[in-house]
Amino acid sequence: MLIAGASAYLVPLAFVDLALLAVYFIRCFATRGYIFSIFNICLFQFIAELVVSPLYFVNDYSWRALWVDSSGLMTGYTATSLFVNLLGFCIFLIMVNILQCLSHPQWGTATARHAEVIDIAGVNVLIVILVVAFVVICFTVNGTFPLFNGQRGFSNGTIFALPYTVVTRMLPALGLYYGIRLSSRVEDWIGFFACTCSLFLTGNRESVFLVVLLPTFLMWVYKSGNIRLSAIEFMSSLRRKLPIVVAAIFGVVALGLIYSNIRSSSSSAGGIYSAFEEMLYGNTFSDIRDGAYVLRGIDFAGGNFLNGKTYQAAFALLAPGHFGDLKTNYLYGTFTTETLFGWVGHFGLRGGWFLEPYFNFGILGVVCFAVAMGYVFARLEWIFSEFFLTRCKSLTGSEVFVPFVLYQLLRCLMCSSEIWGLYSSVLLILLLEFLSLPAILRRPYRSNTGLSN
Repeated sequence: MLIAGASAYLVPLAFVDLALLAVYFIRCFATRGYIFSIFNICLFQFIAELVVSPLYFVNDYSWRALWVDSSGLMTGYTATSLFVNLLGFCIFLIMVNILQCLSHPQWGTATARHAEVIDIAGVNVLIVILVVAFVVICFTVNGTFPLFNGQRGFSNGTIFALPYTVVTRMLPALGLYYGIRLSSRVEDWIGFFACTCSLFLTGNRESVFLVVLLPTFLMWVYKSGNIRLSAIEFMSSLRRKLPIVVAAIFGVVALGLIYSNIRSSSSSAGGIYSAFEEMLYGNTFSDIRDGAYVLRGIDFAGGNFLNGKTYQAAFALLAPGHFGDLKTNYLYGTFTTETLFGWVGHFGLRGGWFLEPYFNFGILGVVCFAVAMGYVFARLEWIFSEFFLTRCKSLTGSEVFVPFVLYQLLRCLMCSSEIWGLYSSVLLILLLEFLSLPAILRRPYRSNTGLSN
């Protein structure tokens, strides 16, 4: 799995990525008036992972969580992990920058059509069902909420594993839905409060802070301008709000530290310092290090490429049957922990956006997945800038569900363990359309001529 001479290409690749990032941000800020969108927050998280990665070449302490005594023992694997991610990021940014130069009006069609179908009453019914299911599962199996006893994987191996996974994967989309409505409709605060509290109690930082709270704040900031502003004035007003958005980012980081402190206090030693250590050396920004460790584990297991086995296992989840050892040994979380290292009950070691394509298909996999990710990301950014921002005063919240499926597809391309997010977001749309049927049937039918029957 090692790439000979990978370390020699790290600095040049880093500078190329930096230049491509500058092009992306300059274009966003100059032509669209923003840098942060509700869909590109994952980009900044990945950038942070790349920025801290040099630490893992020299800091022995940063490897103690993986029982490695010296960073020098992992230099070749760390270089390979970083090279793979820098190369994939380079191709990803090239794809995004090319697509940003083109016009794609058809990309907003599905979003607009689906938004017209969804009825608020159906959403309210579904959120009640999901929150009740969440509470019942937590107290039936765990006796309390995962945040309070640190048992975030309490449902694993029980009959409630699938329902709990689906419920917690649907709540972020609904939280964002209510968050967008909350910006201009105070009466929806109950739904927003129910979603955010439930997500908070799961003990998962990312879903509550990065998928719901921060995007909700961004939309509130972007919607707070004068509705009568011209396009140029509106763009200028967005630029003036950048300091507020940056302050919100730091606020979310601070909240994340406090949240980590609460979570760690429920299971072991607490404290802000230990929470900061968990973010830096635990599983928040350590993907490049963890990827290096996975590559070493694969080498010790024979060093063969998997030829798509982790992806086959992910897509086989919903299919009946055992599929040999696919589901037991090659689901991403299981493969990177139990299969390689014998760790039972661990959620999995992430390796950055492009490690899984690499250890499945080699450099060709990195290139193909980077192109696919770039396309999906560019489509999300176009929908945000040309649909969400231009219509921010008239959004109903329902516009978020189709892009959320794309967002989950992007996450799934980054790591196949996110497949449940994709499955759940598609199921969410189907459920919402079903629950909205009574309202749809009450609406007057319009023929192609536009006349009501």
